Amino acid sequence: MRYIVREQGQSLMADFAKALHQTDSHPRVFYISGSRGVGKTTLLEHLEINYENQVNFITLSLGNNETLEMPLSLMDKIIHKISKQLLNVNAFQVNSFEALYVRYKQILEELNLSQLSLQELESFSLGLKSSARRDFWQKKLEQHPVTKNKLELQELLLQPLERLTQAFGETLVQLAKSPIVIVLDDYEKVAEETNFWFWNYLLSNTALRSAKLLFILASTNFLNVDSKKYSFVYTYHLKEFNKQEVQIYLEQINVGLPTEIRQIYKLSKGLPYYLNCIVRKAKENSELDFSYPYQNIIDLLLENLPIQHKQLLYSLACCRWFNRSLSRFLVESIPLELSSEAKDEFRYFDWLKQQGFVKLKQGHYYLNELLRHDLRLLLWQEDPEEFYRINASLASYFIQLAETEILPEMPIASQYENAEWCAYTNESLYYSLFSHSQEYQVQLIDKLLTSQYLGKSRIFQKALNAIAWEENLSDHPLLPYGAKKFIAAIQPVVEYGSAILESDEIDFTYLQEKGINPAQVEVALNLCFQQIPALDGLAKFAAISYKIKRCVPQERKDCLQLLFAQAEKITGKLEPEFSRDLFLNKLGKLADDLGYYEVALASYERVLKYAPNSSKAWYKRGVAMRKMGFFQEAILSFNKALELQNDDADIWYERGIALRKLKFYEEAIASYRQALELQPDKQEAWNNCGIALRKLGRLEEAISSYNKALEIQPNNAVVWYNRGISLDEIGNWEMAVASYDKALELQANDYEAWYNRGIALRKLGQLEMALSSYEKALELNPEDAASWYNRGYVLDDLRRFTEAIASYDKAVELEPEDSSTWYNRGLALGKLGCFSEALASFDKALELQPDKYQAWHNRGQILRQQGNLQEAIANYDIAIELKPDYAIAWYNKACCYALQGNTDLALLNLAQIVELNAVEYLSKAKTDPDFESIRANQQFQSLLTANS
Repeated sequence: MRYIVREQGQSLMADFAKALHQTDSHPRVFYISGSRGVGKTTLLEHLEINYENQVNFITLSLGNNETLEMPLSLMDKIIHKISKQLLNVNAFQVNSFEALYVRYKQILEELNLSQLSLQELESFSLGLKSSARRDFWQKKLEQHPVTKNKLELQELLLQPLERLTQAFGETLVQLAKSPIVIVLDDYEKVAEETNFWFWNYLLSNTALRSAKLLFILASTNFLNVDSKKYSFVYTYHLKEFNKQEVQIYLEQINVGLPTEIRQIYKLSKGLPYYLNCIVRKAKENSELDFSYPYQNIIDLLLENLPIQHKQLLYSLACCRWFNRSLSRFLVESIPLELSSEAKDEFRYFDWLKQQGFVKLKQGHYYLNELLRHDLRLLLWQEDPEEFYRINASLASYFIQLAETEILPEMPIASQYENAEWCAYTNESLYYSLFSHSQEYQVQLIDKLLTSQYLGKSRIFQKALNAIAWEENLSDHPLLPYGAKKFIAAIQPVVEYGSAILESDEIDFTYLQEKGINPAQVEVALNLCFQQIPALDGLAKFAAISYKIKRCVPQERKDCLQLLFAQAEKITGKLEPEFSRDLFLNKLGKLADDLGYYEVALASYERVLKYAPNSSKAWYKRGVAMRKMGFFQEAILSFNKALELQNDDADIWYERGIALRKLKFYEEAIASYRQALELQPDKQEAWNNCGIALRKLGRLEEAISSYNKALEIQPNNAVVWYNRGISLDEIGNWEMAVASYDKALELQANDYEAWYNRGIALRKLGQLEMALSSYEKALELNPEDAASWYNRGYVLDDLRRFTEAIASYDKAVELEPEDSSTWYNRGLALGKLGCFSEALASFDKALELQPDKYQAWHNRGQILRQQGNLQEAIANYDIAIELKPDYAIAWYNKACCYALQGNTDLALLNLAQIVELNAVEYLSKAKTDPDFESIRANQQFQSLLTANS
């Protein structure tokens, strides 16, 4: 193409020369924008020719591959291309990026987090950022054997962009011994993540400032960045030629008549590409009449071509690319007017290859984008039915090609590993969207969900990327209205499938930063889920599993059962490893996480039918059994797992839990200790071992076990709480309170910790603090009867009897069958002198617990205060019958007899106290007015004197 000097081109040349000779202030970015056919490529070629002996140009076209180029792969391609081009540099020795990138990919493979999702980890670390998710992944990586105690590897996995971009910059500095210009053509096709990385990671890399490095970005879009922040960026917008420039361009073919120039300017729209086509055509055909009033540029360029060639070109314009096979298909299957020449498709193909508007790239032939766009648009305008029919035929053609790549029973996962199958499938999806087919929605949802489930979502995006790169999706002229609306609605799931489908909780803050609101997410999800009845195979399984996370709890069990049925339906068509993963790590884990252990158990047993020696399946089966309360069965399952793999700390640990639930505490402790021998830093095993030791009354050992857990994980609120309970039980209430305080510092909403803290404070005599602790517990759980009861107990101790009774009333309202609450309520009522109510409360306590000897005794006390001495004695007798060594009952019974003047029986009951060695009561009798009537009795005095 002839180069015409334009103002923007001159500015670029001048700025480039200036930047090239500057010794600092690098990198520099030159951003060239303009529509298709405006001359960006020609300008870049001219620049490279001018500086080919001074600069190393490294050009990457982002439009050569339909896959969105992500930051890591783009850096890798740039380094490889520079290393290959600069043969005189020992790139291997200075390539710190390559070494780190290889290490990163190796670690991802080694992790093999079967119960996590590497796809989720990469999605988080390469884009989805939130402090909560970072804490989650940090903890997982700290515990995983591959990355445990390896802080550098953990940071690499959590922040790969930062680390690898730094290494990339350092490698570029090492390679840039002479100026390097990195040209990114078709920049409008760059992924959003890559664009963000380029401006916010790469250009802020301080290492690049010491290298003579320049970037040139060529795009159809205007630059949209802060010019003040990026002052080192130069922008150039190429416009179409004006009439004067068109006239200069046409001088080479002697076109000078104003009418001809006006006609060509109108047809070409001033686009250099079309002007070049016109010049070339004029040189080939001197009889071309430019004054003829052509309707469009296509008529002019295709003038004098045989009708068959024109028809073939219009058909090929529907194709994204073509080869001999595809051109033969078009010749044979689309009713072109080729008749007798139909068999001579080679001649047509050879003719196509020779045309200037056809380019060979990566083994495929491509029509020029501008020419293809206008040809296709013209066909759609003149014969829309033909346009739709051609696209439908092309969709069928690529479906047939895809089917040749697979065997009838080939596993779905293997299909997505087949690059040719993926490419043909995406081609068929692309054409189906332009075909007016009513099936495209199901086809798209099917491939979207399946590819997302298999972690191959980028493969599926190719079809939609190809459309988006042609035109803005919202106003693409060739897409049917319904298809445009559907693609726009489903776009959130296409672009952020991992964040929306895979995550347990959708991070709407992140999505809103990307311009996607919750309503759009809901619409996209509904589009996916409403197709479930029409889906089949793995797509249906994926759709149901994603829906379960978003549906209301009442629907989950039915969905899980449907999911199980679908899993059984498709596993016969999948490879054994994938089938095991489907039931073991997908369906089983999902059911387990949601608390539907019956479905989880059925999933694990399904695995064991065809993999009876899967230790993990036996282990998971045991966990499900344990959660369902079938502890004996769980232990048998764990034992089987240990027969197959006895060096797994998790199995020993879970076995310990099941044994503890059966109160086999010694065996449980042995199992926990076996787990700790294999994994000494397994803090949950130390904690549970402490619980079992406490149950055996080995409190000091329990506290030691909790301390060991806290050495490993000092911020574990549960362990601090359990430690507090054991400290309370050995009577170290001050340390118990301190332990509860630490638990509450970490987890302030734990009402049980507040409750038990209150108990310890009451034992310390710190009644007001205890009361405050119970009230905090009740703020968090106002339906806890025990907290109301203990609050009443403390209020009683504080002699706030009316408030105590109100607290007991609330406790019995919540738990009316608790005899202790009725009993203590009776005590408080008695202290207030409400004797009838107190008796009724004791009666209720005794109705619930007839052998509660304290209630009989205190009922007798009330009767005695009412003057009913004989009834009081009868109540004391029942208390003594229930507890013969109950000294206070013997004493109060003696008091009653003394009040009745029955000296012999009073002395008899006091003698019983002597036998019980409860001499403190005899000291009390010395001044007790109840014995005034017998105080002068010699036997009474002798009894008191002998036992003083």
